[in-house]
Amino acid sequence: MSAPGEDQLRALRDRLVANRSLYFAVKETQAKIAERAFERGGLTNGGTIQYKENYDLYAYTPPSPRKVTGKGKPYSLWKRPPANAKGGARKIKGGWYPTYLAYKQQQGRKDTPFELTARLRKAFLSDATLVERGPTVVQVVLRGAEADKHEGLVKQKGEFLLPTPSELDYFIERLRALT
Repeated sequence: MSAPGEDQLRALRDRLVANRSLYFAVKETQAKIAERAFERGGLTNGGTIQYKENYDLYAYTPPSPRKVTGKGKPYSLWKRPPANAKGGARKIKGGWYPTYLAYKQQQGRKDTPFELTARLRKAFLSDATLVERGPTVVQVVLRGAEADKHEGLVKQKGEFLLPTPSELDYFIERLRALT
């Protein structure tokens, strides 16, 4: 004979399995995480994903989507400017930018603090990343180059694809609504 409450747990488990409630709750929570990480640039700990701003950058029209400035680094910013430096920048085929954010702004890109690659976002939101390991276990698994990119970004910027406490609460709400 089963203990009191054991039958209720078994019935709950059966509803979870029959409706695939766990799978759909994970899928909906995954979309919330993607919105925070990929659109707002939010880290799991509440911080914001940022670029390193301590380096300058040269860009060229291919592969840049739009034409670059065509101006080099101003002579006044060189470590050893030439003797006849006039203070301006030489005309070049590419373009010099003091920071990556300045380049992004000139290219007309979103002003989000950090844009993750479309491939990583697509892989994270793909149904192929949701792996059902059993009737009550669903995992989000990145593979190949996207897994490597995620690992490198986590080392450099911090964790951004794990759920926040509010996203975990959302998951529990969705799971309750689906069962």
